[in-house]
Amino acid sequence: MDQIAEHFTFVAGFVENRNTLQLLATSDELTEDGEANSTLMKKTLEPSARADFHLDWFAKRACVTMHPKRTVVIVSEDGRALYSSSDGMVTEQVSDEIPAPLGVVRNMRLINDEFVCVGMSRQVYRRDREQGWQREDDGALAEPSLEEVMGFNAVDGNDLNNLVAVGFGGEIWERERGVWSQAESPTNLMLNDVRLAKNSTVYACGKNGVLLSKANGAWSVIDHGTTDDELWSLEDFMGHVFVASSDAVYRLEDTTLEPINVTTKDDATFGFLHANDGVLLSVGSKHVFWSTDASKWEQIMN
Repeated sequence: MDQIAEHFTFVAGFVENRNTLQLLATSDELTEDGEANSTLMKKTLEPSARADFHLDWFAKRACVTMHPKRTVVIVSEDGRALYSSSDGMVTEQVSDEIPAPLGVVRNMRLINDEFVCVGMSRQVYRRDREQGWQREDDGALAEPSLEEVMGFNAVDGNDLNNLVAVGFGGEIWERERGVWSQAESPTNLMLNDVRLAKNSTVYACGKNGVLLSKANGAWSVIDHGTTDDELWSLEDFMGHVFVASSDAVYRLEDTTLEPINVTTKDDATFGFLHANDGVLLSVGSKHVFWSTDASKWEQIMN
């Protein structure tokens, strides 16, 4: 474990460009003391440098777009959001209905340069540059229920009119031409992530090692037989799909998950993947790795 990881737990991250990585982390000491906190760590690879931005709330996800100008958005589970661009920085609320009565934010993804949040009760929002956070869940939003838990854990797609969201109970919802409808899912297991690959196949992963794909209009289970560990994250990189559990990163080859060899001095942690500009980033609770070919990995934040 490196020196920084002795004091911080990593949550997520993103590749801003080939030389700049951004990481979300929490201070172990502050968290143990009951203080809400997050740190966005900007890591420059060459020359090696780091700059930290601190928040007094727990951040869930962060994303960046460079179009039409560089903009960073950070969101928390309770719907707090930090919107930062060259015009300035503002803290805002995604919705007055978060966290009550609709429930918390579960994820955020940049889709076609739009910041898209999803959460419990099948909430979906986008961040309009002029009008702030706007609802995008008409037809999917569920009434809060104490008897049945429903919600989205992840979303992906080509644009706002063509999305796929997955979540609790194995639910899969698809938005085509702006209209949401529920797809037939081959599983009732929790789905944690979804990814539209460059080959137009959609993948989803989740509890007990479940891995799904959609091709030719139907969803099916990929019977990889490799692991029943919970799969947390998917990424498309260099023509391959990569999947992360808490303990490993796998590359999908046909219907087989092949473990990626990442050498460390201790038991490595994984769980979150992001690729951009020819770099694949892996973020675990106590380890951060990056690679330009998914074969040779470099550990950072030391």
